[in-house]
Amino acid sequence: YLQQNIDIKGQVLTNKSLEKCYYNKNYNLCVVKEVKCELLTSMDEYSLCSNNTIEEKESTNGKCGKDYGKCPSGQCCSNGKCGSSTDYCYLSKGCDLSYGMCYNECRELADHIESKNNDYGDIISECKIDSKGYVKQLYIYGFEIQYTDKKYQTIVDEVSKLTSLEDLTLFSMEYDGLNLDGLKNLTKLTSFGNLKEIPEFIYSLTSLKRLYLESQKITDIPDSLSKLENLDNFRENEINKFPSVLSKLKSLEYINLEENNIYSVIPKELNELPKLKEIYLNNNINIMGKMLTNKSLEKCSYSDKYDICWDKSVKCINYKDQKEYLNYNECTDEYNFNETENDECKELINQLNRYVVIKCFPNKEGHIKNL
Repeated sequence: YLQQNIDIKGQVLTNKSLEKCYYNKNYNLCVVKEVKCELLTSMDEYSLCSNNTIEEKESTNGKCGKDYGKCPSGQCCSNGKCGSSTDYCYLSKGCDLSYGMCYNECRELADHIESKNNDYGDIISECKIDSKGYVKQLYIYGFEIQYTDKKYQTIVDEVSKLTSLEDLTLFSMEYDGLNLDGLKNLTKLTSFGNLKEIPEFIYSLTSLKRLYLESQKITDIPDSLSKLENLDNFRENEINKFPSVLSKLKSLEYINLEENNIYSVIPKELNELPKLKEIYLNNNINIMGKMLTNKSLEKCSYSDKYDICWDKSVKCINYKDQKEYLNYNECTDEYNFNETENDECKELINQLNRYVVIKCFPNKEGHIKNL
């Protein structure tokens, strides 16, 4: 009984005494005619084993078989062609192990971590490979991982070697001492929980395009983020003002600052982002000033009682249909919202737990009118 394993390769057992033998249909196995045991999966799921040892040279034209030779390392021969995707690697798809075997870095990573730390085998909840068999997407679930544990370093060391990794999600990881600056091909990083500040290694990930910081405790975004010149998607929570660095990220197409604690005037510099297509600002304490008017904006979302005005040139929102909901005044040439020095709302927010103050609006003199 060999079901529910990562993968088992080679030839099925041929013991004459065997009566039942159970395998998974996606294992890289081949069968021989002499097999008499009752298979859990049908014989049709696997190819017949070759009796010949193939010594042909490696194929250089993507074709394989008796006339062309073996596939390059990490690829299997299916229907006369070499490849490493699921269309080639499974025996049920015609993979002939005689002419090559697929490489799967996800399996190798899981095997290595389990061999070192038997109780950490479930921390990789999702892993996907590219066309060559290297890890391109990885989801690490780190509730049980502690920085002080030697097992933690084993995992960090292995992940840092995944030089083809493009998409990494870290869920409840310990970030002290975490260094992944070797992941030069990483384009998307998602992090849930535990962060109080952005780790230094992130600023060296120059290929990074999408940075999602979810359920963190970060209250300020440093200007060092401007080093990520290719960043086009940014999502963050827990901050209490607009990060000034955002206006320096000229590749930004998407900004999501929903569910934060922002009490601030919306920076007019954000209008100078030439590629900005979407901005989401719902559910902050209060956002003041003029609604963004970027020509590139296609979608924008604000809460209904913000102290902002609506400009006729705004195309990202259908103000006519949502006028009753939004309740905004139209911007005029004279309109110029300035934060007052004596702002009771700001004083109150600074003194109380910010989770208590959900919304607060001052009048022109700075006194609270709506709480």
